[in-house]
Order: sequence, then C-alpha cells, then structure tokens
Amino acid sequence: MEEISVGERVEDIERFMAGKIDTSKKLSDQTPTPLVPPPPQTYADESLRLLSIIATNQGSAIQNQNRIIKNQELERKSWERNNPLTTDSPVYDWAEATINPGYQVIFTLAVPEGSVFFFEYFNITYNVDSTYDLSIDSAGTSVFPTLTDVLQDFGDHLPIFKPPRLCYMSVVITALNNGVLAQTYSCFVRGFFRQSIKTEKEYLGQQ
Repeated sequence: MEEISVGERVEDIERFMAGKIDTSKKLSDQTPTPLVPPPPQTYADESLRLLSIIATNQGSAIQNQNRIIKNQELERKSWERNNPLTTDSPVYDWAEATINPGYQVIFTLAVPEGSVFFFEYFNITYNVDSTYDLSIDSAGTSVFPTLTDVLQDFGDHLPIFKPPRLCYMSVVITALNNGVLAQTYSCFVRGFFRQSIKTEKEYLGQQ
C-alpha cells in the first residue's frame, strides 16, 4: 500500500476543495487511521475502588439483614401466639355443679374489658345421657356440633386449639342432663389473658 506524506495529503485536500481531486485513486489505497482504544479506567486513590466494592457488598448485606429481621418478627408473633408472656395473666379456672334431670348447666368464662383470651383447651365430666356444647363470643353459635360425648374428660389436659383460639367476649360451655338421675359436672378451662391493644394489631383475624 502506497504511503503518502503529510505534505501530499495537504495537497490532496486543497485539490479536493478546488474541485480537482483525482477520483481514480481507490479508497482501499488510502491508509486507514488506526483506532486507539480508550485508556483503562484508573483511580487516583486505590481506596476509592475499595470503597465502591464495600458499598455494593454492604447493600446486599442490608437486604439480607432486613429479610432476617422480617423472618424473626414472624417467628416472634408465632411464638407469642402459642405461648404466654410474663405480662399475660394465666387462666386455670374450674367450676362444678350438680343438676337434676332435664336441667342444663352453663359454665361461662367472661373476658375482662381491654383484654383478649387465648383459649387453649377445656375439659368437662362425661356423664351418660348428656349433651354438651361450646360457643365462643356469640351465644347460640356452636364451635362444634352438639356433642353426646366430651372432647376430653375432666382431668385430661391436652391442647385442643393449636394455636390458641382468640376470644374477645366469652367462652360458654354447657351440659344438659337428659338422664333420670341428678348428675354432677365439673368443667376446667385453660388459657391466658393478654392486653388487647397489641393483640388487635398483630393477631386480629388469625383465629
């Protein structure tokens, strides 16, 4: 490939401007201008590069930390839903009544104002020819169909509601004596009271 000097290139430009350029010379005969790659990015201070890497890693670490905190918060709520706190009031309540045939005994646990009751289980004496019922917060609305047997006999203490059932007003347990003799019924209720301000924000609707 023919090489031309700077002076010859200047003369070619002047002839081109004057309209006297020699168009017979092929473009391939001209020397292409080499491409000069841009210089690599450098940092005046090496600490700046390290800082940029640290900042990226810290951002990822913060996301992981937020995810961990969220999971821990869910675990805390789940644990508090299943277990009483030191500020809660435990309930170990029982009552007993003897009723004649055709009569019904009603055991009622009233929830104090400003609190909610975490209902874990109950038991009641089993007697033949008896009908049992359980309602929560609403009279006449049974949690279970009317029972001719008990969920667990008096003296048995196994959890029925896991997690505990939330009660805002009352727990009502009834026993109807359908027999021909007077019968005695003993009823036990287990759970704990908690202030409802926190409960309404974190547990409402999680029955």
